[in-house]
Amino acid sequence: MLIDGPQANADTIRSVLTYRLQNYGAAIVRSSERLASFHEVTNTYLSVFGVFGALGMVTGIAGLGFVLLRNYNYRKKEFALLLAVGYNVKRIRKIIMSEQLLILICGVISGVLPAMLATLPSLRNSPDIPWLWLVSMVIAILLTGTSVLLISLRSVTEGSLRDSLKIQ
Repeated sequence: MLIDGPQANADTIRSVLTYRLQNYGAAIVRSSERLASFHEVTNTYLSVFGVFGALGMVTGIAGLGFVLLRNYNYRKKEFALLLAVGYNVKRIRKIIMSEQLLILICGVISGVLPAMLATLPSLRNSPDIPWLWLVSMVIAILLTGTSVLLISLRSVTEGSLRDSLKIQ
């Protein structure tokens, strides 16, 4: 039951009801305490989903590295041809980097915009959104993705490209 009464008499009302209903097993709790316990459960769920989200980001970034290496191996002959017609390895790496950065940025944008759109009602009604945390997470994704790109570009060497030009 929800009982409404003057705030000044809340303790008196609580003690009278506790005394009178003690044989019925009634537990008198302030509504603020009850709501706090509901928020505790909600916050626990949010924390668990935050951990799962972080694990998903780590898995996704590792997957990005593998996809980049596979893409490079798949297009190795194309890059070797560029080397043969006069491009240097530095220029080939720039080409690969610009392509992959474009894909990374488009991927982040295509993830962030629908997420913002889906949570628009909550964004409008809640004043305490952790914007700094959200922006830092997007920046972390971009920085980590760029780092994975730079690490994967180390495998682009003149020797590996020349070897792929050889007839087998």
